[in-house]
Amino acid sequence: DMGLPQLFGSLECNDITISLMEKQFKSLMFMLDAFNRYQLNQKYLKYKPINNVKENTREWWQYAYNAVLEEDVKRRLYMWSWKRMKEHRVRCRTYTNKYYEKLTSIN
Repeated sequence: DMGLPQLFGSLECNDITISLMEKQFKSLMFMLDAFNRYQLNQKYLKYKPINNVKENTREWWQYAYNAVLEEDVKRRLYMWSWKRMKEHRVRCRTYTNKYYEKLTSIN
């Protein structure tokens, strides 16, 4: 989602050695898995019901349905819609014309 701020980083190390005991390694893997699940769950939180599953199962089924429909199905359908393709084509042509004007105005 382009509306959410994101932070990207990189770390380069030529040589690094880390010694971990098995318990430390398992804890690290558990923490990384938790981060991964948290990141994956972020896009579905807006659909999540307030009640727990036992209180209102219907809401939870609607949550599952809407999360998949809105985040996966509709997005995929939109990406291949004729309206979006036309908008993309117009943006590409506009960009090409502007870039051509920039290149020819220098000379």
